[in-house]
Order: sequence, then structure tokens, then C-alpha cells
Amino acid sequence: IFIYSYPELSHSNSEKKATAMQLIYSSEKSLKSLLGNTELKGLKDHLKNSRAILIFPEVYEGSLIFGAKGGNGLLIIRRAEGEFSGPFFYSIGGISFGLQLGVKSAQVAKP
Repeated sequence: IFIYSYPELSHSNSEKKATAMQLIYSSEKSLKSLLGNTELKGLKDHLKNSRAILIFPEVYEGSLIFGAKGGNGLLIIRRAEGEFSGPFFYSIGGISFGLQLGVKSAQVAKP
């Protein structure tokens, strides 16, 4: 898995802001969805004690012998005062090879 931060893109500032706001909104929606999931009982406690939260609202994965996955997300870091700083934008991606077939999409939050 490769993780890297966004480099300077050649889009206009308004396009960057729109994309960033969309990612922030999607991340917030995904985190609320994960918190509402009754199967993830300990998530609220983990978030209370976490120093940072990495959220990927959508991670796509597809394969047919060769596989690839990727998505965009954000990182927020808890300051000493208890407030969060950021967000810091990240992308994740990876490739694989082997006997595989399929497509999936998932939400990921890592405290």
C-alpha cells in the first residue's frame, strides 16, 4: 500500500476548494455512518482516546488477475487542548497480482 499526500495540482483554486469540501463532507458522513454501526461497539471509545483519525470515505478495489485499489481521504490530529487540527488530505493506492476477481467499495476510519 502506498500513502502519499496531495502534491500541488494544476487545477484552479475554486476547483481545489470544491474537491476539498466534497471530501470533507464525505468523510464526515462516513464517520457518522461508522459511529452509527451497532457492530462497531468500541469505535466511540477509540475515537475519544485517539491522537489522530484517518478517514477514507471510499476506497475502491478491483481485480482480474491484476488488482488495484485506491481512494482519497483526510487526517485530523488532536491537539493538546482536545481540539482537532487539519484536515490534511491523503491518497491511498496499491496493486496486487494473483488469482483474484471482483470489485468492491468500502469506508475506512482508522483511529
